[in-house]
Amino acid sequence: INLPVRPPAEPWVRVPDEDALVRAQVLLGAELLPHEEEGEFGVEGFPSPVDAILHIIRRHPMRERHILETLSHLSPDEISEGLDSLVKSGRAKRITYQGQTFYAYVEGRYGG
Repeated sequence: INLPVRPPAEPWVRVPDEDALVRAQVLLGAELLPHEEEGEFGVEGFPSPVDAILHIIRRHPMRERHILETLSHLSPDEISEGLDSLVKSGRAKRITYQGQTFYAYVEGRYGG
């Protein structure tokens, strides 16, 4: 069972409560996937780290924390300036979802 761990495209989507998840697991005989995505995002082969992030967020929103981890070879100020430039230029938007900050492609339907 996959949960909406990132901002969903449809505003009506909600994370089910624990009882609903248990019922679904029993009925479907399914396994619950991790609550948060895992793995690393590569930034090699792009003109700049900001271009790499833009490439990723065109496919799905990305947690600010994962962006900071992915770009940890840069200073926090460089990362902040890059993200701000994406937002100010209209190429990305900040979304708060379940108390966390995400960045998404501005033309994506994420975040309601």
